[in-house]
Amino acid sequence: MTSIRNTHFKELKNIYEMGYQSHIGEFLSIKSLETHEIDFKKDSVIYLSIISTSGLLAGYIILCKEKQSKTVQLKRILIDEKYLGKGQEAMISLESHCIRELKSNHIWLDVYKTNSKAIYVYEKLGYKKFKQNIQNSKLVLFYEKKL
Repeated sequence: MTSIRNTHFKELKNIYEMGYQSHIGEFLSIKSLETHEIDFKKDSVIYLSIISTSGLLAGYIILCKEKQSKTVQLKRILIDEKYLGKGQEAMISLESHCIRELKSNHIWLDVYKTNSKAIYVYEKLGYKKFKQNIQNSKLVLFYEKKL
């Protein structure tokens, strides 16, 4: 089973390079290494590394924790192409981490309607759609889950 832990600053280069994998397609914009480094240092932004059973970096998660709130926004989850199919395990680990480490009881996220694999996982895990919006000429769905 995959696990998650706080990301080390030195891993940001690997995280940045994952952004160029072909399976990401239209679902995520590429963030520069500099942007990752700036975001990593923000108090409200949390980088988590997804670790494979063999101890290797299998992906990453970026969260935004709202101050004075028990709500967390899942900004990004990206699974390395060698570990595709581990997203559901990573989400389950993320939920446990949010409860245990961040003392959060609510997660929300947005996802392009065309990202059917991600939507399938979110709905399977009990996330409920609460609104939709058009962004950059694409339909974006907003999901949430009470933990």
